[in-house]
Amino acid sequence: MEPSRPAASKLLRPALPSSNWCSAMCAETLDIAKHALSCFSKAWKLAESLEAFALESGEKVLASVVEYLEEKLKGYEGIAERLRRKYGCSCVEFKERLGRKRTHTWEEEADLFDWEAALTEAEELRELLASLER
Repeated sequence: MEPSRPAASKLLRPALPSSNWCSAMCAETLDIAKHALSCFSKAWKLAESLEAFALESGEKVLASVVEYLEEKLKGYEGIAERLRRKYGCSCVEFKERLGRKRTHTWEEEADLFDWEAALTEAEELRELLASLER
């Protein structure tokens, strides 16, 4: 006796999944999509929070830098003002006065150097602060 064979019509037409199987697959696919959307939403919120934190941190760092530069500027302006009061003239006038003298002291020479350096640094700091305020 020969083993029974399936009918030719069953060989040509594959069996379709049951409706329960389709429903289960659709539900699982929907759950995966919902989970992916939830993850994306959380990632988006995290990115927004990080952006806000970075902006706030950047503003705090900038404020600290500006404060530091303003303190340095006050120091250089203080040096220039102290020397202006000491010699009773501007740095340019003092330099001209020293150029006309045959001799001058080491203190006068050092003061002129410090005065010019303070004025130069103060000007550079003012420019830097102006560029940071833009």
